[in-house]
Amino acid sequence: MAYNNQNNNNNNEERNEKSVNTTSFQLYNANSFDPSTVVFGLWNGNVSIRFHPALEANKRTEVNVFNYEQSYSTAISLDKACILFKGLKEVIFPALEKEEIASIGVPVGADNLFVIGTGFKDSKGFKPYIALFKNVDTNTLKPGFSIYFEFNIRGSINNYDPTSGAFEEKNNYNEIYTFALFLETAIKGLFHSYTHSQRYVKFGYDNMIADNIKRMAESMGLSASSGRSSYSRGNAFSGRGNSSGQSVPKDDDIQAVEQFENIDELNSLMQMS
Repeated sequence: MAYNNQNNNNNNEERNEKSVNTTSFQLYNANSFDPSTVVFGLWNGNVSIRFHPALEANKRTEVNVFNYEQSYSTAISLDKACILFKGLKEVIFPALEKEEIASIGVPVGADNLFVIGTGFKDSKGFKPYIALFKNVDTNTLKPGFSIYFEFNIRGSINNYDPTSGAFEEKNNYNEIYTFALFLETAIKGLFHSYTHSQRYVKFGYDNMIADNIKRMAESMGLSASSGRSSYSRGNAFSGRGNSSGQSVPKDDDIQAVEQFENIDELNSLMQMS
């Protein structure tokens, strides 16, 4: 392996799992040194980036420019996405401000490399890019194939004076900033923090409802048997204090709603209330 990198992606066939794909956004550049379009998204627990090259010049039309039957994809794990985002902030963006050449990359798969670079300066400034280098030779470290996407640079109109028509135009690296924001958002999403907080709130709410139903059933003379499963967590302080430890429900065995022996009668009474 050229980069001594081991990428243990899930084998969907062996594990019999279904993939989850979410497309985020797409960028196009038919006028770069390597005309292409790139699609950004999420695939299972990874950031997904898919390149499509442009059609041959004689096959392009006003509507059809890119070859969607040909694609080159890579999946970037959470830790490597963090490296790229950190590199954008600490290496690429400062280099663009200073008009210096710089690049960062992470190995993906056994012999591939994903790179973000400032590009080279022309009359409009630097042209930052992302690139996928595939089939890197273990001896020469040269790729067998490469595809680039060059980010477009858009101009903003600053200090516009409507009385005279005077203005200042400034080139902005808006597309690579958009890519950086996508990485930041994807990283936060892949941590599942929001999902956990939602589950935690729902767990508390479900238990509140279950306790209310239990009290209602007991006040009506109905018996209830708990469907909860719990265990006691042990630690260095267990059994050494003045208060007893509280049982904590297992995350995978949360059964917030009680199972009643006379559920039909309870339903009838709840409908009457």
